[in-house]
Amino acid sequence: MVKYLDSVSTDQLEGVKLALFLLYIVATIGVIVGVYFESERFSPATKDNGWKLLIISLALETLFTVAIFSLDSGISRRQKAEIATLEELVAGRQLSPASADAAVRELKPFAGQKMYISSFSGDAEAARLGMQIRAALERAGIRVFNHLGRATAGPGGPDFGVHVTSLPVDNDFADALVKAIGKDGKIQVSDKILPAGINLEDDSTTGIMVALRPL
Repeated sequence: MVKYLDSVSTDQLEGVKLALFLLYIVATIGVIVGVYFESERFSPATKDNGWKLLIISLALETLFTVAIFSLDSGISRRQKAEIATLEELVAGRQLSPASADAAVRELKPFAGQKMYISSFSGDAEAARLGMQIRAALERAGIRVFNHLGRATAGPGGPDFGVHVTSLPVDNDFADALVKAIGKDGKIQVSDKILPAGINLEDDSTTGIMVALRPL
């Protein structure tokens, strides 16, 4: 039974549950009819058939009840597993307080540096993660220019992930950013430092682009 439950989708299980519920109703009707034909007004043969119908219907009613409860248990277990998986994915897409504190300690030596942080327009989850990263950077004394939600994807679409851009002169700072933000392994930061193109604001050539693939 467990192997069967694991081999089909939740929608299929819901369909089977509905079918079993309908059969349960039929079995309940059988119980009522069997009891009715057991009354003294009917002949012994009819009463005997009513008795048989009652026994069979009661057995089927019990069988369908057990099956429905088993399906409910399987569906509930699967939904809990799906929720746990989703919570794990979401947890890996935010900067926890402990991770933020660790990032602050790692980046304190770079206090006074200028940089920007950006994300694509319409990517609310990336903007949320970006704000968490920005708060940690500012606690470390880094001046962060906010471009979250302002970027527009090119013809090839967004490059999902967390990417750091920098000029060669600031690669030490960029490497520290990669290590600090991805220190606990929950946030996957690309270890490939992308070359900075232009100064976006006040000579800040180092930046972080946050783009999260929809769940």
